Amino acid sequence: MDTRRALLDALAADDGPVSGPELAESLGVSRAAVWKAVEGLREDGFAVESASEGYVAPEDPGYSGPGIAFGLDAPYSVEYRDRVGSTNERARELAGEGAADVAVVADEQTGSRGRLDREWVAPSGGGWGSVLTRPDVPTARAPLFTPAAAVATTDARRQACVHGALKWRNHVLGWG
Repeated sequence: MDTRRALLDALAADDGPVSGPELAESLGVSRAAVWKAVEGLREDGFAVESASEGYVAPEDPGYSGPGIAFGLDAPYSVEYRDRVGSTNERARELAGEGAADVAVVADEQTGSRGRLDREWVAPSGGGWGSVLTRPDVPTARAPLFTPAAAVATTDARRQACVHGALKWRNHVLGWG
């Protein structure tokens, strides 16, 4: 496992500061390697603070824009928001600005809309997201991306042993 990934996991698992020597011992690396990994994480946008007692991540490092993008094997940037009206609306705004290949992810949506413009609840604790991409395919084939993405998301959840099912072609439910 990559030292930075192992460091993130160690910080996420602990509620308080973890000393450099303790991290070095548990990760099987030198204290200098821990410092270098921390600096690399900071450069990548992670909030890793230094305290007299050690290093601490004030929020779950895995559930943030950098945390989601870290190790993501895709050419996407991630825009993470704690709260957003709608990830789809935010993706539309980004598209209007000329953006491409962006995943918009939020913990909570406050203005969610479903089929037939029906309101639906997207409370905190969910994994709400929309992907903006500009594929080089004929326009007539573009509608195939939505069900393909839903099936791929459901398959990935199952491979990670997280239950999931399709409700609609653009709506993946998950639990557990």
